[in-house]
Amino acid sequence: MAGELKVDLTDEQIKEIVEDVYGETKPKFCPKCGVKNPAGAKHCKKCGENLLK
Repeated sequence: MAGELKVDLTDEQIKEIVEDVYGETKPKFCPKCGVKNPAGAKHCKKCGENLLK
């Protein structure tokens, strides 16, 4: 098809692009209490620990 661009990307390359566009996509686990926090969280939802260290 004219004007069509096909690019083969690895899963890792796709993951890097998605993270660049949307920010962190994986949940963060608190190093202090171990609670699973949403991706992009700055502080733990349970204990308040800083997750950006």
